[in-house]
Amino acid sequence: MTTVAVRLAIAAVAVGTTTAFAVSANPLDEPFAWLHATLPGQAEPNSPDPLVATRWTASTNTSQLQIYTASPVAVTAPCAGLTKYDARRALRGRAKTSCVLNASAAVTLDFGVERAAWFEFRLAPGSDDVGLIAGLSEYQYPYTGKAIPPVAYDDGWYRLETNDELYEGLRYAWLVVPPSSKGIEVTAARCVARVRPANYTGRFHASDEVLEKMWWTGAYAARLNMNADDFGSILVDRGDRVSIQGDGHPTMAAAMAALGAPPTWALVHTMLNKTDSGCENCSVVDDGLMSYPVLWTMSCNDYFWAAGDEAAYSAFAPDMATILDEALATFLETPRVEFMGWDDRLDNGFCGFCTPETQLAFAGLLIRGAADFANALEHCSFAGAAALADHFSAAAANATSKLRSSAPAYGVHSAAYAINAPTGLVDAREAAELVDGLFQNAATVCSWSPFNSYWLLQALGNSGHGALALAHAKLCWGSALNMTRGCFPELFSPEWATFLPTGAKLPTKPSLCHPWSSGVTPWLTRVGLGLRPLDPGYREGLLAAPLLAGCAGTTDGAVATPDGPATVAARCAAGSFVVNASAPRGRVVVVALRRTLGDGCVVRRCGHRPPDRAAPRTCALMKAPRPRRRDNSAPAQVLGSATAGGAPAALLDAAEANATAAVHPLEAPGLAFVVGGDVVGKYDCGTPQPIPSYGRPVYAATVAPLDRATKGRWPGAYGADGRVFFFKNGDAAALPPYVVNVTAYGNDAPARTAYAANDTLDAEALLCVDAECSSRALGSLGEGCDDGCQGTVLDVALSDAPASLRVTLYFVDVPGSDDANAVAGVPYPTPDGRAASVLRAEDLATGALVAPEAATHVTNFTAGAYLSLSYSSSLRLRLMPVFGSARVSAVLFDS
Repeated sequence: MTTVAVRLAIAAVAVGTTTAFAVSANPLDEPFAWLHATLPGQAEPNSPDPLVATRWTASTNTSQLQIYTASPVAVTAPCAGLTKYDARRALRGRAKTSCVLNASAAVTLDFGVERAAWFEFRLAPGSDDVGLIAGLSEYQYPYTGKAIPPVAYDDGWYRLETNDELYEGLRYAWLVVPPSSKGIEVTAARCVARVRPANYTGRFHASDEVLEKMWWTGAYAARLNMNADDFGSILVDRGDRVSIQGDGHPTMAAAMAALGAPPTWALVHTMLNKTDSGCENCSVVDDGLMSYPVLWTMSCNDYFWAAGDEAAYSAFAPDMATILDEALATFLETPRVEFMGWDDRLDNGFCGFCTPETQLAFAGLLIRGAADFANALEHCSFAGAAALADHFSAAAANATSKLRSSAPAYGVHSAAYAINAPTGLVDAREAAELVDGLFQNAATVCSWSPFNSYWLLQALGNSGHGALALAHAKLCWGSALNMTRGCFPELFSPEWATFLPTGAKLPTKPSLCHPWSSGVTPWLTRVGLGLRPLDPGYREGLLAAPLLAGCAGTTDGAVATPDGPATVAARCAAGSFVVNASAPRGRVVVVALRRTLGDGCVVRRCGHRPPDRAAPRTCALMKAPRPRRRDNSAPAQVLGSATAGGAPAALLDAAEANATAAVHPLEAPGLAFVVGGDVVGKYDCGTPQPIPSYGRPVYAATVAPLDRATKGRWPGAYGADGRVFFFKNGDAAALPPYVVNVTAYGNDAPARTAYAANDTLDAEALLCVDAECSSRALGSLGEGCDDGCQGTVLDVALSDAPASLRVTLYFVDVPGSDDANAVAGVPYPTPDGRAASVLRAEDLATGALVAPEAATHVTNFTAGAYLSLSYSSSLRLRLMPVFGSARVSAVLFDS
């Protein structure tokens, strides 16, 4: 057969100062207009958004999406006679030399950052497209079901069409030439990305680059999921790409922080109408999850505080009241909560009545929802607002009293929700104890989903633990920046960044662009910058409470108000600080200063900077006791104040500054307020104290290296106390007395599989059926596991187990026996050529992670592999697939 060369000529076209995307004519019928009505804006090097410097004119119809094209930034192709560098230049159209690909070859295109996009390419006349496959993905392997024959159009153009809306979460694309092909010549290849016109009106800059990248990444994820009339819940199409009221809570908050403007507020308003489940006979996606309607009410509050739209808020208020009253009616009566997020400490997903920790978490969320509603109503003038405010203020207080009297035992999630409730559900001492006891270990302080971590982060900020909150954000979001490019993933463990490469498929195959993980962006605006409205829509003024963590570094940024931008710039070095804040004309600016920045670092003087920028006038002297560790609850005593030009300039408390609506009651005592936007002063510490970081995670279990040598001959090595083997027709169990049971956890029973000797690459991988190894057999328990699955879960219940207990799992990768997640015709091997999984080992009672996931990464096990953990309490073992299935063949016990 004659092999015809494959040529790809991929052009990078410059637009303004950007060369990563292009606006060009296209013979294909596209669903949206090409990018237009734009102006150059400010570049942001720490933003992943290719259009961050693009500004649309005021006349742009923002509800009509626009499209642009992007060229690959890297190309992997077996180009005959070319180096990788020359091949990349050739395939990006930067050299006259073409890239020759033989039959059976494939090319991978990396577009550098994830987009809401589809893949198009063009073939020269005479190309043989029979059997040609195109694919796309968020990660460096074709997404399951999205490597298919492309659709041919006129003039040699082809498009990969994986759904009716065309777009997917796309960073990588593939072209695969079949072995039977006579060859093809590719003359163009690109992704076409859609975007809703929206200008960045918010910004966040910091001397800490990781914090800055986090803010812009969350902002970009929210922008990618802005549709014509709602916010999407996920970028890749896997069947759940719909508007969801709870998922949308952090997404809309991020959009309003970064892209706040009348068109964005209008989109949020439309989304709130679309996902309202409180109206009569209304039903929306996932409104049966009790937390989600409550989160919808909190999104209504966010909208009101940002846009000041009382007319819309008054229309939402009856439905908000219905939702909250219905939930309060069963308060602490073990209602069917159903879902609080993805983390085994919250019963991991759809859980029905769920665990006590999940019930407690929902109770704290509900109290906050009622209290926040009452607080917002206090600022309303519509008929009935005062009565509603009184009703829900009383309801929140009654629920708080009821929950406190129940002597709740908080875990890290429910503690966060309790701290966040602004009703005294926990007092300052209790909050400090909860933070000291539950928020210190890097192994357990991040939730499995950033959606849940958002509430933990808020709790640290609301309780006055600002420096620790920044460390938490950098651990739980910052460590994900090197794993993905563009967004934060749906699920994430900081451990994954220690052993998985950039662009890797993550355990359980979660979405890599899930906007519900964007909560860190509004948090950094509200707490990092400290920009908050004193009342809805900033009608009266602005609070600026920048988080000067450790008096080391700078931060500056902005947020949109209905009348213009509100800004703050702050710097602190060697104990001296400067804060410059501004609001639209006629609005009051109140600056809040942290009374302490750590042990013994106390505000000693402050003053307003005069117009000539000369030395500050002293406004107050403070005398404060040395605070206890992390306890900033006791306000410092103001001994005296001076005047500047006849105007008083004393440090005030929250009530005196009319700022109580903008600060959490646990946070307020640690702040000193100054009326006026330009403030300078000094702390009594001259040595900068950088943002703390979490130390190495501490795990309760130890993990032995994978044993690939023993294979199926376990007698003498494992299982001396007892064991259970999983077979197709049931378990073969000889459990020791201290093992109550070994059960599969989940709504559906995992599949069981049996293997014949010729199914495996190595017959020695078959398990000995008894201690004498009289015969061999092999089965498994587990799932093939599509993208977005939760893996296979085993619960190992123990009673009076010996302290020296070792629990061992046996795995065999049996090629061809189940879904290896391979795409037909795509020659991209999985790691080690076979399956790969990660075991998430957790304490069964608390859900806490007890073993490092870097040590439980199971690879290269076609001949069998044993993974042993030393731990003497009951376990939940979640086997999370990366490639292939999540199957286990045996659990063995030794002491």
